[in-house]
Amino acid sequence: MGKSQNNQPILRLCVCEGPCSGLEAAKQSAKFLAGRRKNLGFCISDSTISERHAEFSWSGEVYKLKDLGSSNGTFLNGKAVSSGEFVQLSDQDMVRLGLDTLIRVEINPPPSSMDEKTVEEFLQADVELLKQRILRRGDVICQLLRSEASEALQSMDLNGGDAAG
Repeated sequence: MGKSQNNQPILRLCVCEGPCSGLEAAKQSAKFLAGRRKNLGFCISDSTISERHAEFSWSGEVYKLKDLGSSNGTFLNGKAVSSGEFVQLSDQDMVRLGLDTLIRVEINPPPSSMDEKTVEEFLQADVELLKQRILRRGDVICQLLRSEASEALQSMDLNGGDAAG
């Protein structure tokens, strides 16, 4: 493993909705693919996901996500990811692959960053990470709610206003 990979954070993907709910994977690689195909880095058995659906990659500074021309799309915090374009991932982001699979993204510090810390320093760093995650999760939930509200408003406009009128 090269020096840059030792400093690379660990990307943890947790399926929280869909047919594979509970499935998790932790990766510290430059690039891996997600989809239905069994030989991929993250195989998800969901018929609404393409065989080669999305790519997760490390740019040297941040993790990124790219849709690989999937049939049912890739969404980051409720917003569609354009096919072939990379978007930056952040800790606690929510990624939807296809129609049913929702994945929570966790970006954890590399193990080497904890090696020389005292127990107190380790616990303080852990508390700070948890605080940041709670705040970030709140931001992501707000983004998802805004996206859903916007879609509902557009749907109402297309249907000629609200149903009560």
